[in-house]
Amino acid sequence: MVLAWCGGTAFTFLMRMRLPGEWYPAARPGAQFFRWEGLVSTATATALALAGGALLRRRPLPALVLLIAASVLGTMPLGVAEIPLPQFLAAEVAVFFIATGRPRATGVVAVLVALAALGGYLGVRLLCGWPISASSETAVALTTVIAWLLGTSVRESREHVEAGASA
Repeated sequence: MVLAWCGGTAFTFLMRMRLPGEWYPAARPGAQFFRWEGLVSTATATALALAGGALLRRRPLPALVLLIAASVLGTMPLGVAEIPLPQFLAAEVAVFFIATGRPRATGVVAVLVALAALGGYLGVRLLCGWPISASSETAVALTTVIAWLLGTSVRESREHVEAGASA
């Protein structure tokens, strides 16, 4: 989880920097990206992600909520109309692990919580009159569902092997 968060955050940061050989950054940073409030928001989001990663084994659903909150809070200083896929990567990895190691009902709740958060994010932006990027959020939702499906498949395969071994 921590590696997914750090990798996603680093990728998001690098996309907003003019790297050697580039005329301009791949994505424009929000005005607050390099100011103190953007840095505080990013630091707080990182703390939430670390707490979520630490809780994942013992309390998976509260950990997922912390990771989703970190994704939303980490998106604020970017000045974008969606939660970028790299920012939601840690939550998707959490959905995978929850679907892999927990009962089916817990996995279903995890994927529904993640999808509801994405929908809620877009809904709040629409209610505030801010632009949204529904196509980007659709891609994030799709990868979240894929993470859940892969986790469910791993769990079911493990259960099938265990049932065959005991028979």
